[in-house]
Amino acid sequence: MRISRIWAILIAALVFFLIANAPAQILKPYLKNSFNFPFTLSGSIWNGSLQSEYFNKASWQVHPLSLLLLKISIDIKVEIDSKNKLNANAEMNPFNTLELNNINGVLTTQYLQQFLPNTPFLLSSNINIDQTNAMWSSQLPPKAPSEAEGSLMLEKVNFLGENLGNYRFNFVYLDQSLIGDISST
Repeated sequence: MRISRIWAILIAALVFFLIANAPAQILKPYLKNSFNFPFTLSGSIWNGSLQSEYFNKASWQVHPLSLLLLKISIDIKVEIDSKNKLNANAEMNPFNTLELNNINGVLTTQYLQQFLPNTPFLLSSNINIDQTNAMWSSQLPPKAPSEAEGSLMLEKVNFLGENLGNYRFNFVYLDQSLIGDISST
């Protein structure tokens, strides 16, 4: 009886050790379904990073204590290049609700232009994302979030060579309705 208890403790300790030290590479089969480009993984499933030719580095850190609350909480940092960077905290629960909280970062209009190659951008600017939150309650990305709120700061807006200054856009998106205000700063 005593030996079987020792074996049970040893097996539980081994399983815990294997999970605690699981390499990020075991995520590759799942991530291949989400990304349509080649990438490399490093680190562990708890604290790792992903590199690609399309961005410098995307890193994550899982908060293991969140698992006790039956959700996954992850800090995410994406460095696309030296000028385009994003940070956020992602939380997902078993009811398929995804929340991105405290989204912060900078995107340039030059970077965004590549996603709309047939639509010329007549203005250039740095877009600072400040304390923005988004939530998907029924359908996950790439679908639009069911709720979003935050602030975007357009710095050094240049329209056809004319410097127009800085602008702040505060917004709330709820029930497919966008409410916001734009102010010059």
